[in-house]
Formats: sequence, structure tokens, C-alpha cells
Amino acid sequence: GFNEPDLSSQSNIQPAMAAQLWKQYIQPLSASGVRLGAPAVTNGPSGIPWLSSFLSNCTGCTIDFIPFHWYGDGVGNFYDYVWSMHGIFPQYPLWVTKFASTSSNDTDLLDANGKLNALGRAYITM
Repeated sequence: GFNEPDLSSQSNIQPAMAAQLWKQYIQPLSASGVRLGAPAVTNGPSGIPWLSSFLSNCTGCTIDFIPFHWYGDGVGNFYDYVWSMHGIFPQYPLWVTKFASTSSNDTDLLDANGKLNALGRAYITM
């Protein structure tokens, strides 16, 4: 799909245009058995609204999963965002395809690593 289309510094495309291009170029891959992930938005303020608009515009599109990117501070914030995405898009499996902690504290990063490993194991078993 499109990498971070909600950001002007990345693919920077409007949802309606992305849906049009999806139907033309990406949707046909589904007939060959390719699993199709939605455009990967960020956790920035425009990410969820962009994805919601894309899905509304992409009627008849096959979306097998939603990849997304998260950049931020604190495992709790990441956890909350994952569950927020799940609540908004419950019909889709979610894939975290980019993750970066913005903390500069080594202790926070080590703590986050252990907690995220446990979160991943818990989510996989759900």
C-alpha cells in the first residue's frame, strides 16, 4: 500500500486518491491470493482519520489486515493506542510494522522491551 500517507514527509496522499489507486493497482493482487494490508498510517493526529477516510472511499476493496506505525514514549501509551485501534477497527487484524520509543532514558527502554514482549505474547494468544 502506502507508507505513512498521513504525513507530508512520507507518501502524502489524500485518502480518496489512495483508494482510487488501490482499486486500480493493488486490489487486483487479491485475485492471485496476495493478502492485502491497508496503507500503514502513523499514530499521529491524522493517522486514524486518514485511515477511516480511506476505508470509506475504498468500497469493495479487500483489506486483510491493518498495519500501523507507532512512535512515542511509554509502554502504556503504546498499549492504549493498540487497543484504541482495535476498538475503532475491530474487524481487522492489526500489524505493528514500525515501533520506536522516543524516550532517551535507557531504563525506560529496557522496561519497555520486556513489557512489549509480554504484550506481544498475550495478544497472539487472544
